[in-house]
Amino acid sequence: AYTSALGVQEDARRCHDALDSTSVDVSLDGPISFEGADDSSYADTMLRLAKATASLGRYDEAVETYEEALHIYRLMLHKSTIEADGHPSTDMVEAQDRIAHTLYCIAEIQEKNVQYDEAIALFTEAFDLRLRSDAV
Repeated sequence: AYTSALGVQEDARRCHDALDSTSVDVSLDGPISFEGADDSSYADTMLRLAKATASLGRYDEAVETYEEALHIYRLMLHKSTIEADGHPSTDMVEAQDRIAHTLYCIAEIQEKNVQYDEAIALFTEAFDLRLRSDAV
């Protein structure tokens, strides 16, 4: 099963690399293209793979995979914010929740690695995002 998950991760990373090469510029000054970024299944798969990797004690690898998923979720949030013209939307709330969950997972690993300051910062960021999405 783990070998199969690694194949899925390779596919997800190819998609992630494609996202990076589709002229994504999150500064609002440049062109923005989000080809494929609206499909969260790759990021969701990466999230599950990161959890499995962390359960094996391979924390550094898990954090890398979480951060790849986080990057896609942040692109999704940026896209949904632009599409909603800054007004709260279901897609924005969903993206915020996924970001918060991923930050929480990374914070748990940092806590296990005795990186308490980093863990606190990540837990706080995740909590703030949850408060914002609950307020909508």
